[in-house]
Amino acid sequence: MVYLIYSLVMLYLACTIKGKGGHAALPHNSADPVFAASQMIGSLQAIITRNKRPVDAAVLSITQFHAGDASNIIPDSAWIGGTVRTFTIEVLDLIEARLNQIASATAQAFDCSAEVIILPRSIMKKKPRLRLMS
Repeated sequence: MVYLIYSLVMLYLACTIKGKGGHAALPHNSADPVFAASQMIGSLQAIITRNKRPVDAAVLSITQFHAGDASNIIPDSAWIGGTVRTFTIEVLDLIEARLNQIASATAQAFDCSAEVIILPRSIMKKKPRLRLMS
């Protein structure tokens, strides 16, 4: 019998998308960070489905989206945040690299800029999961 101990590796991410605000009636005069952030969220999911091997478990969750405070104004910036969880440092490194690439390229596609902040990694050692392999 072989016992495998799984430890969860995770990181917190935050991304600020900066554009050029303006009036919602004149969107062509702005660089909309809300639209860029919306596209970014969908694109980031491709990291999980298209960049890592299917046998490598990973979850990328965007759990926060903040932008603006008026319904008729395109804001100057938007902010998204979330977590990444996986079982290996190698997969985490891949996801982190692709996060930066996709955020930057997506923002640029909409005349915006993106700043990704990766908060310190943590290895969850609390109650490691044991799996019996026979």
